[in-house]
Amino acid sequence: MDNYMFEEKYSLNKGTFTSIFRSLWVVIIIYYSIKTNYFYNTLKDNIIEALIFLVVTSVFLFRSIWILLGEVIYKINDKEIYVTKILLGLKMSNKYIMQDINEIRIEVRKSNSYWGGSGFKIYDKDEELVIIRSQGKEIEIGRGLADFQAKKIYNLLNDIKRGTKQ
Repeated sequence: MDNYMFEEKYSLNKGTFTSIFRSLWVVIIIYYSIKTNYFYNTLKDNIIEALIFLVVTSVFLFRSIWILLGEVIYKINDKEIYVTKILLGLKMSNKYIMQDINEIRIEVRKSNSYWGGSGFKIYDKDEELVIIRSQGKEIEIGRGLADFQAKKIYNLLNDIKRGTKQ
């Protein structure tokens, strides 16, 4: 494997409001369902409602664990960018070839984590992201990460694309 010019590990932005809400949601739902045998009783009477309950609670639980324990590693060399997401030892990686990248830019976008509903949203903070376009897809680098240094990665990618960084 090639040597990397850049390799950094980032934890996820914990998004205070969202983390509190998700954690409370999971605790309340699990407590309620255990205390009232909700899941078992609903499973007997209405399997669709039980499956919806199971899916929604599982998604909230997964997202809560991902926010608390998830990590993202970026590895960059002159040929490719590797993005590896890690949760509890499980890894999922994507590879982007430098030759396929035809646009690199920095953009400030609203955070994924917010507090509110359909009528109003209070976002945790705006995020500075590196956006690359590769094979017709727009890839956001840095979404939801704590202490992400967009300018550092942007400058490195531009140097590599121009051929000034080897």
